[in-house]
Amino acid sequence: MSIEGKNIKLHVGKMKEAIDALSIEGDATKDTLVQCFRLLLISEIAQRGVIVPLDATEEQILPSIINVAGKSLIDEKNFKSPLIAGAAAVSAMISEKCASIAFQMSGSVPINILKEDQCTGAFQRCMDVKDIRFMVLLDIATKLNLVKEGMDISHAKVTSLLLHRVAFGNYLRACAFSNPDQPPVFKRALESCLQGRALLAQLQQQDVDRDNMVDDDFSNYYTRDAITPLQNLVRIALSKNNEKRANELYLRLVQSYTGSREGDESAQVLSVEGSKCWNEINHSFIVSYDGDPIRSVVGDSFQSMIQYAIKAKELLDKVHDIHFDRESDLKLIILHKLLTLQVMAMHEELLVGIISNQRYVASINRSGLSLGTATTATFETQARKDLIAGRLSSNDIDGALYYDSSSFDAVSMDLCKCFLSVGENGISDLPCKLVDAVCVVIERQLERRILVAQTVALDRVVDDDDDKKDDIFHQWNNVFNLIEPLLDSITGKDEESVGKAIRQMSPSRQSLMVAVSEGLFVYNWMTYFEGRVETSHIEAAAHVVSNVFMLMKEAQIKDKDEKNKFEIGTGKVVIINNNDCFSESYLRMEILCHGSKYQRHLLSIGHGYDTSSQDIRKVEALLEETMAMSKLITESKAAKEFINKIGLPYMQFLAAWSGLFESPWSHCNLSQARSIIGYVRSSLRDLTTSWGRKIHKIEETLLDVGEADSECGVLPGGRLSVARRLYEVSLKKVKSIPGGTISVILKAHCESIQLRMQSSQVSEVSDATYLLKDFEERMKLNIAQLRNISFHTTMNRVYCWTDEPFKSSISYHISFQRHLLADILVKATKIKEAQCILEEAVEAAPMNYNAAFSYGAFLLQIAAYGHQCSDPDLMNKARVQLLKSAKLDVLKADPFALLGIWFETQQDLKRSAGCYSKALLIDPSHPVAGRGILRVKNSTDLTSVFSRAIDNGIYQSGWAWKASGDHSAFVVGDHERAIRCYQQALRSHDIWNPKQFGLNLFFSFPGESALSYEYSNTWSSLGASYRHLGKYSAALRAFQAAHEKLSSDSSNFCSWAQVEMELGLLDEASEKFQKVLDSGQKDSQIDAGYGLSSCMLASARKAQEEGKFGTALSYLKRGIATLNILIDSHIGRSFHCIWKMLGDLYSSGFDIPISAFANSNSDGYREKLDFIRQGEAAYSQIVTDISKLSSAHFHSDAICAVLSTALNDLGINCLLRAHFCVESRYEGNGVEKSTRWADVAKDKAIQELFDSATSYFVDALTYNTLSSCSWVGIGYAVIAQNPVLAQHAFCRALQVDKSNVDAWANLCLLYLHYDDINASKECVDSLTQVSDSSVIWLARGYHIEENLKLEPAKGMRVLSKAFDAYKASLQTSRQQGAVLGLSLMARKLAKMTIKAYDLDCNFDLFLRESFANLEIYLSLNGSHNFAAMALCGITSLEEAINLNLKGYVSLELAHILIQKGTNLLQHTRDIVTSFLQYNCARNEDTWNEMFVNNDMGGNVCYSASVQDVTKELTNYSDAAQRFSDKKCNLHTGICIEQKTTINVARQKLLGDPSDSLLWLQLSKALLQGLTSSSTMESYEATFAAVKRAKETMILDVSNSLGFDTVQGLNQTSKTSPLSTHLSEVFALSYSIRDICSETKNSTCYDLQKSVILDPENYIARSMIP
Repeated sequence: MSIEGKNIKLHVGKMKEAIDALSIEGDATKDTLVQCFRLLLISEIAQRGVIVPLDATEEQILPSIINVAGKSLIDEKNFKSPLIAGAAAVSAMISEKCASIAFQMSGSVPINILKEDQCTGAFQRCMDVKDIRFMVLLDIATKLNLVKEGMDISHAKVTSLLLHRVAFGNYLRACAFSNPDQPPVFKRALESCLQGRALLAQLQQQDVDRDNMVDDDFSNYYTRDAITPLQNLVRIALSKNNEKRANELYLRLVQSYTGSREGDESAQVLSVEGSKCWNEINHSFIVSYDGDPIRSVVGDSFQSMIQYAIKAKELLDKVHDIHFDRESDLKLIILHKLLTLQVMAMHEELLVGIISNQRYVASINRSGLSLGTATTATFETQARKDLIAGRLSSNDIDGALYYDSSSFDAVSMDLCKCFLSVGENGISDLPCKLVDAVCVVIERQLERRILVAQTVALDRVVDDDDDKKDDIFHQWNNVFNLIEPLLDSITGKDEESVGKAIRQMSPSRQSLMVAVSEGLFVYNWMTYFEGRVETSHIEAAAHVVSNVFMLMKEAQIKDKDEKNKFEIGTGKVVIINNNDCFSESYLRMEILCHGSKYQRHLLSIGHGYDTSSQDIRKVEALLEETMAMSKLITESKAAKEFINKIGLPYMQFLAAWSGLFESPWSHCNLSQARSIIGYVRSSLRDLTTSWGRKIHKIEETLLDVGEADSECGVLPGGRLSVARRLYEVSLKKVKSIPGGTISVILKAHCESIQLRMQSSQVSEVSDATYLLKDFEERMKLNIAQLRNISFHTTMNRVYCWTDEPFKSSISYHISFQRHLLADILVKATKIKEAQCILEEAVEAAPMNYNAAFSYGAFLLQIAAYGHQCSDPDLMNKARVQLLKSAKLDVLKADPFALLGIWFETQQDLKRSAGCYSKALLIDPSHPVAGRGILRVKNSTDLTSVFSRAIDNGIYQSGWAWKASGDHSAFVVGDHERAIRCYQQALRSHDIWNPKQFGLNLFFSFPGESALSYEYSNTWSSLGASYRHLGKYSAALRAFQAAHEKLSSDSSNFCSWAQVEMELGLLDEASEKFQKVLDSGQKDSQIDAGYGLSSCMLASARKAQEEGKFGTALSYLKRGIATLNILIDSHIGRSFHCIWKMLGDLYSSGFDIPISAFANSNSDGYREKLDFIRQGEAAYSQIVTDISKLSSAHFHSDAICAVLSTALNDLGINCLLRAHFCVESRYEGNGVEKSTRWADVAKDKAIQELFDSATSYFVDALTYNTLSSCSWVGIGYAVIAQNPVLAQHAFCRALQVDKSNVDAWANLCLLYLHYDDINASKECVDSLTQVSDSSVIWLARGYHIEENLKLEPAKGMRVLSKAFDAYKASLQTSRQQGAVLGLSLMARKLAKMTIKAYDLDCNFDLFLRESFANLEIYLSLNGSHNFAAMALCGITSLEEAINLNLKGYVSLELAHILIQKGTNLLQHTRDIVTSFLQYNCARNEDTWNEMFVNNDMGGNVCYSASVQDVTKELTNYSDAAQRFSDKKCNLHTGICIEQKTTINVARQKLLGDPSDSLLWLQLSKALLQGLTSSSTMESYEATFAAVKRAKETMILDVSNSLGFDTVQGLNQTSKTSPLSTHLSEVFALSYSIRDICSETKNSTCYDLQKSVILDPENYIARSMIP
């Protein structure tokens, strides 16, 4: 019901009391929030003029909302203004209380203050009447999806944010109806606005754990919502004449003008529903009472931003610093200056937007809608550059505010000085966000100044205007003017102090300091040699960068989610994923850190930098890190631009080259140097286009000189022609540089390197004298010019290099030129002149270290290493000068190292070691001292010395890596580590390029090997370690490299040859062993002799496998001769290995057939047996030598092992001789039905050998009971007498070693011999698991043959399996049994093929396979198997017959085959007859079954007696004779049976003239009829027939392949020719051409085609020239 104003006033008072009484002590609860929200709804209803009891429930409140919805708020028509303001203020306080309760609620689960189903009616009513105020409150109470997805903030915090917004709106309503001269309500409105702003900022950062009240946080004023309360507060302050308060509020108001709308930022935390609520609150609670005139008139458009900027500038003009106290109001003073810059920046950005938009629209109008790749951002960038560089006229900015870009510099400098004037303590008292804002603004101003300088510089490049040079320098000076005061605060502090200061700074201040350091490096790089950067500035900037970079790494390592993205190494972090959000900034920081390190290195030259100390290691590490980082830089365009910006590539070049202060490119190899130079040139080109920086003449000259130094021979592989050209170009450029220090130094440098290039090629005295004429005066002039440089008159500034670095460079070049000139004088044998030059230097500067040391080193060189070694005066003078130089600079290691050599020459090793140790304490990797201490001390005691040197880098520690590798290989036995050490040694400069070291002559002791020997020896050691690990290919390459380096040294040939021998390169290995033997090196004679004999043994086995038995025997004899010479030259010495190798060579003769031993007087049987027997004498010599040892040595484990091996070898030698005898007398005869071991046991001579072998093996077991080989030997030796004992011995061998292949093989063959097939199969299965032995397949082939007896129906298949088994056995090794088995299986398969099918193909194949393998078997067996010999003769005749059946055969081949077969059969018949007479007393009339297929007259029966066999052999011999008498065509070499006459062939051709096969038959017939008396017409007819046959057959083949027919031959044969037919045609074509002598010098193309088409064409093969 409606009431009067006094009741509303009373009701409002009760609501205030209720809200004050509402306690939220402890944790806030939902009930408290609901109770407070009820009051909020009641207060809203009260503002509609309706009173609801304060204790009403939701069920009572919601109907009231339905009733009052749509009703307007109370106004001044019916109520007084104070009452309206009070009601609105109370409602605002209730909203704040609700917001505070919601903020303090814990948990992330959404809460609903009211149930949505309860509010359905109220919602509907509000929507109908469009009452937005009630709808917003109900949405806040019921909606659960107000938080933006992905934000880690609770629903209650967002509810609190919205309720703060409602409170601010109610306060604005209260302000509108309150007394305008009373400030409290405006203050409450301002506080509510700031609280909401603070909460929104916290939610954006997802940081809601801190206190919501931030009274003095200046950043909260950057919102335009605060304009209305601030304007009223300013008005009230002015009305009270409070100028100071008004000025303060002016500043806050300026903040509001430059701020943004809350809605722009709220969308970051609110969902779509939440943003809707936010907008509805603005519309219904705030907009109606907002007193901002700009927004009310213009709105939130682009024009409104211009108006805000104008208003902010006007307000700043009203603020006067005189109202602020310099001490108490420092915060406001800084704020004033900060806001001035911010307003100017805002103004500038607005102008950029206006200009870029105008240009963008104009471009669209000119070119249509398509602008290619141009975007609005492109236009903005260009407009900003034009604006800040002052390139725009007044017409370009017409309609905009007045703009003065120069005012930025003054204001920014004023802010910077004011900020720094408070000191660190004062800054810590300032609000953190104020400090952050100041830092951000200064950083942006620094970026702006750099952009201005870049733009002006680019204008100069575009316009090619050198007059702008001063303007560019002025702009860069503006950059430095802003940098200098910021750096001064830390300049002069050490790195630790700077680190502490940096850690205490806020992130924004750290970012500012990094930007300042970056700006300093950019300024130093961009200002050529005219900058004013001091050393202290560079040091301070480097400290800042390194400390901030370390903090960045620590922060990333602490982040658990990012740990796996970094690999933490020695002091650096390597980025794994470049796509991470922080990778770009991290990479930029790492680049900046590397740039600072290079700057510090370049500064350190002349200020404590020592070219032989730890600084070298730092430079090497820095270069390695930069090269590793370059891979990441190539993937980032921004990173590429940044490295050009700070000049990192050029700094890297200067550090890597270092040619002005030390030996050039001491830290790189040639490929690295070329890569660096190429990268620098590319970078400088990009720098000109992107930054407008032109390369200076000095920089260009330095780069050319550096490139020339890389190619001049200092680094191996350089191109001398390129170096000469670059030096000439550089000297011309030096002349154009104005007079100064750098030009003199560069001139001296170029001329001295040119002299060194020529001097390095001088070996004759005359050449050195001629060289002196050209260069002596010039060098002396250069020295004089260098000495006369004044550091107070003519100076060229090069980056940060001033007096001290150039003094160091001058000292180096004077010393280098003197050394160079003295070396040439020495080569010219002008020792005294060289000595005079160095003496003059000492006299001119008696306290100069370089002069004293150079003179002392020279004296030591000519006294100890020259031709005056006997002059004690020179040695004493050298000692005096070296001692003097050591006293002049105690931090130099060189004098102590050379003093160590001096004492070593005097054989005072104790003092020598002391001097070397002193030098190594100063420089742990000193190459002279390191090598010296290795000579005078035991290397096993110097491991700590190696470690210190290795830790010092690989620049000059190659000697340490080499010594460490030797220690690992020879002492520890760790060849893996040894390989790593040797590889590092080869990379070290003092190993692979020692000539770049000035003291390289002293690397070796006087009289020792040259420097190249050390490099070669390192490669040899590496190869030896590779060989030890079985990496033979790598070892081979290592030895090859060693030989290429020092071809005259053959000390590594033995190891090299061993590797080649293990790789199967036997010829190469033999050659190297022989070279060592021929060289006469006493230390290597034994190794080379043993190696050569081993190589000969391997070569013999290889030749034996290839069937080259004569060659194999010659290899064995060569090895034997080598060892005999070696033994004769070392009489009295014991060589167990030599004697064993000699025995092995003799014993290997067993594998060579007796035919290789045969001569004109003997068949070779006795010679072979005697050859093998000599091995016994060699093995016996080992036993004899060991028996002479003392009992203590005799029973040692090593001696027992050697003795056991020697006895085993003796036993094996006896077995080999016994086996040879058995093979010759019994097993190889092939005549008896079966040769049994019982027969062998009856032969006394053979049995004696078996007994001797048994005795040797038993003796071997006494020294080594676990020798499985001895048990196998015993088993084989007793197999003839006691098979059971043999079986036991084989089993015992397997008990000792189950992997003994010989034991399994012999046991298998033993079971086979006694027809125990199943046991034999079991042995074969076990042997299969042990090794792939040839015995496996040999036994399996025999087993398969046995299966044929059980399954005769499967003959073809079973024989094929047996055939394959024997062939598989031959793939492992050439077993005689496998060869014979393969031959017999092939012959049986040929027989079955005749009975089955395919006479023309498979029969030929199998028959030839049988014939070939029979010949191989007889060559291996020595023709002892008589049946095989007879079978080979028969097969030879069969081959001739088979060729005869085909219609042709080579006359020569026919004679060879027939003669061979006849001889074999006749020889076999004679042997069998003799054997019959020999065996008459044995009463044995059963013979070995022989299968022979007689193609000349029927099948041979299975003979059952010797007489029958003899008769059949006689018949075959007669048949062979008859076949050989057959008439053949002697002129053409072709034999053709009279089956096809010429007339018959012609008749057939009349019926089908296109048949190419008929033409072939006619050609054969005509060719057969040719004789030596035939007429020319006959020859011509034959030639025409062959030509026609060739043409038609080629046509038939072409048509069968799908090609077009040839014109004139459109008819083709019905039958397609085979490749064999085409081969015959080509053979006949070549033959008839030869007969007719058509071309005297004709080619063999037809003959080659014939052989390719059919390799078995005997006609073509016989005619091959």
